[in-house]
Amino acid sequence: MKDRNRCTITLLFLLLIGITLPLCAQNISLQNPSFEGTPSGKDVVPHSWYKISGTPDVQPGMFSVTQAPVDGQHFVGMHSGPGKVEGIAQVLKSPLKAGLRYTLSLNLAFVTVYSFYTCYGNLAIFGGSSPKDTAEMLWSSGPFTHQNWKAYTAVFTPHKDYKYISLWAYPTLPCNKSKVGVGLLIDGLSKEILQTVITETRSTPSCNNSNTGTASIKISGGQAPYDYTWSPGNYKTAAVSNLAPGAYQVTAKAANGLVVQKQVTVPGSGFTADAKVVASACYSDNQSQINITAAGGVPPYVYYLNGDSSHTPAFRQVAPGPYQLVVQDQQQCADTFALNVQPPPPISAQVAVTPAICKNDSSGQLVPHVQGGMPPFTYRLGNGSWQADSVFSNLAANTYHYEVMDNNQCSFSGTAAVPVDAERLPVVNMTMVPASCSGANNGQLIPRVQQGGIPPFSYRLNGGPWQTDSVFANLPPGNYEYEVKDQSVCTVSGMVAVTSPYNNCTLIMPSAFSPNGDGSNDVFRPKVYDNISQYHIRIFNRWGMVIYDGNNWQTGWDGTYKGAAQDQQTYIYICTYTDGRNTPQELKGTVTLIR
Repeated sequence: MKDRNRCTITLLFLLLIGITLPLCAQNISLQNPSFEGTPSGKDVVPHSWYKISGTPDVQPGMFSVTQAPVDGQHFVGMHSGPGKVEGIAQVLKSPLKAGLRYTLSLNLAFVTVYSFYTCYGNLAIFGGSSPKDTAEMLWSSGPFTHQNWKAYTAVFTPHKDYKYISLWAYPTLPCNKSKVGVGLLIDGLSKEILQTVITETRSTPSCNNSNTGTASIKISGGQAPYDYTWSPGNYKTAAVSNLAPGAYQVTAKAANGLVVQKQVTVPGSGFTADAKVVASACYSDNQSQINITAAGGVPPYVYYLNGDSSHTPAFRQVAPGPYQLVVQDQQQCADTFALNVQPPPPISAQVAVTPAICKNDSSGQLVPHVQGGMPPFTYRLGNGSWQADSVFSNLAANTYHYEVMDNNQCSFSGTAAVPVDAERLPVVNMTMVPASCSGANNGQLIPRVQQGGIPPFSYRLNGGPWQTDSVFANLPPGNYEYEVKDQSVCTVSGMVAVTSPYNNCTLIMPSAFSPNGDGSNDVFRPKVYDNISQYHIRIFNRWGMVIYDGNNWQTGWDGTYKGAAQDQQTYIYICTYTDGRNTPQELKGTVTLIR
């Protein structure tokens, strides 16, 4: 019998930084892993194995199973369904330990008919404290349908210590062929359940001007805690930092005595950087560039210009001024540069302006006076032609866009306004006479020049003919544009409205009135919405007698005749007048006097 505490050297190769060294692990031997020693038979199990559920069989030959073994002369067959699950178990020479990582290799096959029609194969491995104990499922193959032997490796980490391991034909899916479902063949288990660990080492380079290197080791599958020792430095943690470039040896010892040794190399960064400024030809173009080269270290690199980051080794369209550039790799190794972006001096201009005499006169002038740049200069207004002369004459009042270009084709632009000489313009006061009502054409506009300008003046409305008379009569209500020009054709304009006090041109007679002295409807008189004239009204009683005759519509009849109050009755009136359009009008009707 093998020593249960023997050490087996297992080499685990991981493609990481560092050198993999042997591990010392404690493995668990299996008894009769190829299921030999017991002839083929129904409801029997191989030597050293327990029958824990159902009727497992030693194959081949039972229930028409003719599959050839993988190892030796025999293998185990089982079938299971929701109402019947078959399994075998074995007591281990040393228990599985909680938290340790194990591997077990085996061969599996599916058989389509095992006393019943079946649908798939599936093996589940459990750990427990007795043969039938299924305290924890350690591993499952998952459903499969391959009928030829196929090698599997079960990898598992128990959460508790277990003395027994059991193998089950494990139903997980419904089967429409029979009540069984799972048909499973097992053979060729590995002789040992191997304890394995995975080690991973990492390192990062150290910067040239400071010890920034790191090294670490990560172990999974072993029995924690681990004691770590790094040399040189005598560090005692799994990860160490602030290391100089060089080789470091780490020894990790697990709680069960397993020892891992690794060598980790911390390389030098080799990080270098350089920066060059390419100034633009023109100050205002902002076409200067900062070009950066970086090498070594841990790319990708990050470039910070006055705190703004970029992952591109060039900054374009850089404005003039001082800058701080920091080039940094992923390990925080960095170079810092103080840079000054200084293209030629900027071009600027002060424009001397001569106002135009008046709005439609072309007597204005612009003269740009240039500072900075590289002479000689050329000039232009708007999209006009370039000229060497800086004087632009014969300009009307307006706002102009000008450009100046120096000998390096650098340009400066701006706007300058040629105003009208305010002292020369006529100042107009407008008098408006309203139309009598909205339908009348008797409104007037009278523009008068109060100051400025050179007489005589001319006037016009809405682009009509010019006239020397400032009075515009016979105007209906509405908006009008007026213009006034002086002898030198300096013109001012504006908008003015002819209004009307009444919306409709009409006269309305009341149908009743009550002369009782209460201040409301005490007098019979018309409501006038027009500029009327030649008003005359006569009022008759029921016997045809004239009891009121008047020519002032605002006075009206107070309900008396020769000082005596008249009776409550209906009276007849006849009213004539001339309306605001000089048209004679007559109204006839009745009015009721109410007491």
